[in-house]
This record gives sequence, C-alpha cells and structure tokens, in this order.
Amino acid sequence: MRRAQKTSAKSILKKSLRRNPRKAAAKRKIRRARPVHKRILLHPVSILIVLCAGVFIVGWTIRTVADSYTVTATVEAPAPTDPATITYPVDQSHFTTTPVTVSGICSPNTYVELYRNGNFSGVTNCGAGVTNYQIATDLSPGSNDLYARIFSVTDNEGPPSAHITVFYDLPPPQPPTPSPTPGSLQVTSQDGNVYQSGSIATLSPYPTISGVAPPNSKVTVTFHSNPVTCITYADANGFWSCTLDQPLADGMHTVGISAVTPSGTTLYFADYRMRVLSSLKPLHPINSSTQPFLIKSDYQYQVYAYGQNASLNLSLSGGSSPYAVSVYWGDGSQSTVLRKDQSAFTVTHVYKPLGSQLVNFTIKIQAVDNNGVKAFLQMTAVVQGNQFGALSGQCVSSASGASSYSTQAATTLCGNAAPSLLSRLKQWVWIVWPTYAVVVLMIFSFWLGERQELLTLLNRKRSGRRYRT
Repeated sequence: MRRAQKTSAKSILKKSLRRNPRKAAAKRKIRRARPVHKRILLHPVSILIVLCAGVFIVGWTIRTVADSYTVTATVEAPAPTDPATITYPVDQSHFTTTPVTVSGICSPNTYVELYRNGNFSGVTNCGAGVTNYQIATDLSPGSNDLYARIFSVTDNEGPPSAHITVFYDLPPPQPPTPSPTPGSLQVTSQDGNVYQSGSIATLSPYPTISGVAPPNSKVTVTFHSNPVTCITYADANGFWSCTLDQPLADGMHTVGISAVTPSGTTLYFADYRMRVLSSLKPLHPINSSTQPFLIKSDYQYQVYAYGQNASLNLSLSGGSSPYAVSVYWGDGSQSTVLRKDQSAFTVTHVYKPLGSQLVNFTIKIQAVDNNGVKAFLQMTAVVQGNQFGALSGQCVSSASGASSYSTQAATTLCGNAAPSLLSRLKQWVWIVWPTYAVVVLMIFSFWLGERQELLTLLNRKRSGRRYRT
C-alpha cells in the first residue's frame, strides 16, 4: 500500500511537471546555470549534513566550556597527634657554615615546617610511610632558636616540637684546610692566633677555639672549672670552630676537647690551660643588632598536575637592594629573578610528566643582596604523575590551594595508571546521547517534510480531478 502510494505520488509530480513545461524548463535552466559547487551545497541532503555537523560542534563546545570550570573540595585529615622532633643538630650546637640541614622524626602523611627565631624557615613533606624529614635552613649570626611544627595535608596542626638553640659563629679568617683529611683531633688556633702547645694564651671572655677532626665529627669543647660547653661539628674537610656564647670569668681556665666520629669512635685532645682577660674584644661580635637577611614565604599543602603552574609567593626582608633570587625547582630547572625592592612577588614553574605517582620536589631558593650577603629557604612541591588527572577530576588542586586531599586519598585517586579507554569514553556519554538525539530528530523532521510535500502534491491532484468532474 505504501509503495503504491509512493509511486503514485512520484507519478503525480512528473505529470504536474509535464503539464507545466514552461515552469519545468525554467527550473532546469536555473539549476544548469548554477555552478557545480552551488548545486552540491544547495542540495537538501547537503544542507542536512551541514546542520548535523553544526549540532556536533555545538555539543563539543559545550563540553569545552564545562572543562573550564574547577571543582574544589577538601577532605579533612585528622591533626597529627605526635610532634615532629628535631634529632640533628643537638641543642647548643655551633656552626661556622650555612645552610644547616635540620633532621628529625615525623608522622607519615604530614608536612613539617621549620621556624627560626619565630620566622618561617623551610618546609618538607612526609609522605606515605615516611617517618624522617630533612630541611636545609639558613642561620643568623649568633643564637638561633629552632622548632618544628607538624600539619596534616589539610593544614590541621599537631603539637609543636621542643625548642633548641644553635649558634652561627663567623669562621676565623683564612681557616686552615687540612690536607690530607685529618684522622685525629687537633687545635689549630685560639681567637685567631695560632695554637702553641705548652704556652698559656690570653683570650677574650668569649673565646673562639678552632681545629681539625675527622669530617662530620661532633666536637665538644669544655671550659673548667665551672663547666661550660661549646658543641660544634667538623665540616666535610674536617675543619671545626666554636665561639663560646656566654662569658667566662677573668682568670685561668682548663680546656678539654673531645670528638665523636660518624663511626662512633671518641677522640680526645690533651687538656691545656688558658687565661681570660675581660678587656680583650672577642674575635667576632657576640650580639649583632643587624637585621638578618631573610626570604619570606608561607606554605599550604596542595597537589599540582603536570602542565599546571606551580607557584611560590615570596618576599624579602633585610639586606641591601638590589637582589638576585635563584630558584632551583628540584627537576634540574632553575629560575632567576632580579628584584629592586623587598615587595612580594610570585615565581611559577611547570613540571614535565615523570611517571604515574605522586612526586615530592624539593625546591631550594637562594637570594643574594647588593653586598653579597646570602639568604636561603627550602620549599616543596607535590606533583601528580597521572597526566589524565585534570581530565578525570582526580586530586588536582586549584592554583589558590582551595582543594586539598590527604596523601592516602591522593594515592588512591592519582597514584594509579592512566584511565582505561572505556572509563574515558564514559565521561563523554552525557554529551553524546543528547547530541545523537538531536541529530535523529533532525533527520526524522527532514523525512516528515519530504513526506508532507508529496502528500500536498497528491491532494492537489485529487482536488483538480474533483473540480473537473
């Protein structure tokens, strides 16, 4: 029945054109006069294809606009219950070189901030299964009060560590460099004067004792009869120096020196006597009123995706302008920024894909002022190795740090390999089905229009027959 009706409709259309030969000829003439490309472009099927393509483009654009939004969330992690302890250096230690590496014990899935004289002085992450930390810190001349603060990855703070005091002693001029590496404990100078065995030297109330020992040995200098100790560490060349931070009374004192090597061996230097005279000036100023040169920053835990800008907000304090700031990003890259003042500024870096796991990059920052004085700060950046993390919405924080995840959650969401093809296709289903439905509706409407046109011609033919009858 349908085939017959369709055949009759076509025959009616042909007969209609035969009865209007002038009209048919005019249409054929117009079509023939058109260029080939217009004949193709103006064909109804071509127009339908263009409309369908437009629907798919609109659907793709909607998906792109949706990707420009960032969804942030915070999964609260419990605050640490144990403080981050400082195991190195020991309290009352003296140093003649900076920076100094502070190490200690921390809880897993936390981060540790180090504070020096009340100022932020570095940060590091203690990831899953990590129970030790190391932070390289600068020291100011004289005493430095150090303590550590521990936080969960959602910035909930645990108990602080105990405070320790370490001292930065300016090294004596032209310190001797032993060659070959020393294997024994020796004294080389006192208050900058060459040590002479058997003679009694006259020193200031804050004496500076220097010498050599096996590299990285812990050296303890004890002044009797009222025992006062000065603790320091030999450097990689074996050189050590210690300036007493509290005054000795005038008169005779006995000096005893011992050293503990990295292997645990204890060495001793023979006791000797010295005389203290309060009228003598110390080799170096004990209490310096000069404002220390500092690099200032703050830290909040966040996970960056590869290709996302990792940013550091920095400022300077003290020193003499202009300044040169060098940032070593931990992946072999370096950035240098020149500053004319101490105002805040931002340095950014994009990490390249390195794998599918979370990676902690240790960032080291060094600033040099116009007088050559240096300042140092250690920061850290956590980067997610899964380069599809931004697409799947896994463990990617916004640039403002509004989104944070615990390390456990980050490992679960981001530590896996790239999503499978099926899981990626599922993300497009919500846009594929509506687009497909619109295209089907357009094709169905096109068919209905053609059908309606044929029925209209058929009705006209029937009406003409009734009219003639």
